[in-house]
Amino acid sequence: MGAPVFYLSIILTLFVIILAVSSPSYKYPLLASILARPVIDATWSYRYTDFNLIYVLNGTFILIFLYRLLFKKEKLFAFRYAGLFGAYLLVLIFISFHVLIKSGYVVALEFFFKSFFMPLSFYLFYRYFSDRQNGKLLSTTLVMAGLFPLSIVLVQIATGSIGRFGVSRGLTRVSGLYHDIVSTRSYFVLTFIGILLYWRYFLKKTDKMRKIGLIILFSLLIIALFHQYSKTIIATGVIWAILFLFYERRVHIVALFLGGFLILNAFSNNKISSDIQQVFSKEVELVAGRSENTNVLAGRIMMWGSYMRYWHGLSIIEKLIGPGIAERPFHNDYIRILFNGGVIFLAVSVLIMFVFLVKINKNYARSGKFIHFIALISLAYFFVESVGATPGMYLNIQAIVWGLVGLSMNPEFRWQEA
Repeated sequence: MGAPVFYLSIILTLFVIILAVSSPSYKYPLLASILARPVIDATWSYRYTDFNLIYVLNGTFILIFLYRLLFKKEKLFAFRYAGLFGAYLLVLIFISFHVLIKSGYVVALEFFFKSFFMPLSFYLFYRYFSDRQNGKLLSTTLVMAGLFPLSIVLVQIATGSIGRFGVSRGLTRVSGLYHDIVSTRSYFVLTFIGILLYWRYFLKKTDKMRKIGLIILFSLLIIALFHQYSKTIIATGVIWAILFLFYERRVHIVALFLGGFLILNAFSNNKISSDIQQVFSKEVELVAGRSENTNVLAGRIMMWGSYMRYWHGLSIIEKLIGPGIAERPFHNDYIRILFNGGVIFLAVSVLIMFVFLVKINKNYARSGKFIHFIALISLAYFFVESVGATPGMYLNIQAIVWGLVGLSMNPEFRWQEA
């Protein structure tokens, strides 16, 4: 199956690039890239020296935007957060040159492009999707983007063939065609967010067929996510349920999901709850005092300890601007940022996250708009993912999470609920 996907990805990459060059607006290239990325990401193993199609898509998409910026085709003068992200960009450029010196140009370029996607996504969503018509187009795109990875994973579950499998705590995890399970689950989470947006803003009460279709799609996403056997997904689900209770006051929705879980678990002869317990087996044993095994979180704690011991041996300057190391399995986004750009880059990144988290809460308290709640749960997923992975290096996560945060910050947001 690899070759057909690769050839299709070449066509999709060229299409996005041509659209980015020729389109008067960067809205359509962005939407096209959201749809194309799940397919193109599946070609990660097809490399020419140090490059693959993912690098080509990421690099050209940003370079064409910077070209448009240079010739004033983008209205940054009307962007109220231009100063904040301008400061971030200056720090990012400085850190990228340092990474270039320490780790080479390929690593430096990848680091710059992926890090730049945060403010870029924020700006593009802020500018292009504040009105209802474009909002519907965006929500539909998010829903459709998950169909390819979902189809692959469902076939994988049904047949036990194609794609990539992994074993964790005695459970078989499915990754579809992607390099790791983070990519797979992130597409499902983002499609789920698309369903929430479409249901709340654009689904009419009389549109029964679309409701049935979205419910079926949602159910299939739950099946696919369950077979990831992921602590991140379970933790995110619990946090989202709490946020739904305290922010949206949707007690009946949380009760409905809890009831559905109990019924399905009973019909499966407690297999669902048993598998969840198996996912957290080592952590539960450690907390309960039944084990002294420190190999919890798949050994990440020991790995983080090793990195931090290395960190403490660095000079003051290296601690401030980082040792310029960008291509390591950090399995923690904050440690990654610390090793990429030191205390300075970490402080800037955390400050930006904190500023917008506070703004989202204030905006939601003032207006109660659902888009602010969506931005909040998107950030919650990003924070949970950051503990054991590096979502700042996954463009599909960066684009949607920070894009939705940017959209929620637009005072001209005009989506009326259906």
